[in-house]
Amino acid sequence: MQELRAALRSRFCPYGDGRAAERVVRRVLLGEAAEPVAGRTLPEPDPSGDAVSVAGPPSP
Repeated sequence: MQELRAALRSRFCPYGDGRAAERVVRRVLLGEAAEPVAGRTLPEPDPSGDAVSVAGPPSP
């Protein structure tokens, strides 16, 4: 389980700005307009269309 958590963090946490929960509360609960997220962008998808698994190869 620790390996999966580390893989998830290494894949997605570099794109977080630490304010996701605040944005959800402001948008969903308070009805405020969404602010643009600045500073980080997601990588372009693989042009081959192959899916990438965070969990690694399937078990035999």
